[in-house]
Amino acid sequence: MPDETDCLMCGRRFTPQVGGARRYCRTCRNRADREIAAVRRVKCRECGSAFSTSNRAVRYCSDSCRTKNRKRRAASPRRPRRAAAAAAAAAAAAKCRVCRGDVPADLPGTPRVYCSDACRVEGRRAKNLEYVRKYLADPKRRALYAARLRASAARRRARSGYVREERRGCRECGIEFAPPSGAVWYCSASCRKKGYRRLEREADRRRRERGRTTAKCRVCSAEFVQGCGGGRLMVYCSAECRTEDRRTYHREYQRRRRSRRSGGAAGGAGS
Repeated sequence: MPDETDCLMCGRRFTPQVGGARRYCRTCRNRADREIAAVRRVKCRECGSAFSTSNRAVRYCSDSCRTKNRKRRAASPRRPRRAAAAAAAAAAAAKCRVCRGDVPADLPGTPRVYCSDACRVEGRRAKNLEYVRKYLADPKRRALYAARLRASAARRRARSGYVREERRGCRECGIEFAPPSGAVWYCSASCRKKGYRRLEREADRRRRERGRTTAKCRVCSAEFVQGCGGGRLMVYCSAECRTEDRRTYHREYQRRRRSRRSGGAAGGAGS
């Protein structure tokens, strides 16, 4: 049987096991293994000497080396270069994505990537076109998407157990078809677009016919046709007449104001 010995970590007497560790007791053995495994050799970033440490965040062998490295980095010309690089990156980020012009600093919105509303609309349109070209231009991808839609509709119909037997004629081309729901009145997407455009043209025509009334311009007394809406607000035949009437009203207002002031001043002097 092995003789008793002292633990190198806690100092207590223990009887080592046969074939086991002979330097640490059973309580300290796992802790000692962890500490030994954690110790590693590191090269100092300042003086280059190798030292042992168990802390992964340690990069210097002493406080003096750490202080020297910080002073050297503070005096290094790298910081101005980093500031210039950051300023250049900010200037590049402030360029409009469409026209590459300067984006105003006081422009609301985050992030500021467009210099005007027109550039924002054009950028979004280009982004949508790129999406269509990249994802929807592939015939296989379109066919797979359509097949998934048809399969999903078939599963919904199978779960509901409802089979629609009604057949109706397309409002655009007149072809008879079985609509999937009561709100479908066109046999295809192309017929639906044509029908919506035709309805919009008819609605615009009806609005124009309702709003076609004649009136005399308040400035030049010329007769003109009022647009949609009519009413008392449309009293000028052109934008020039509206501007001239507003200028005349402003001049008359200023004249009456000056006359009131002069009359008040004369009354005060006479009293």
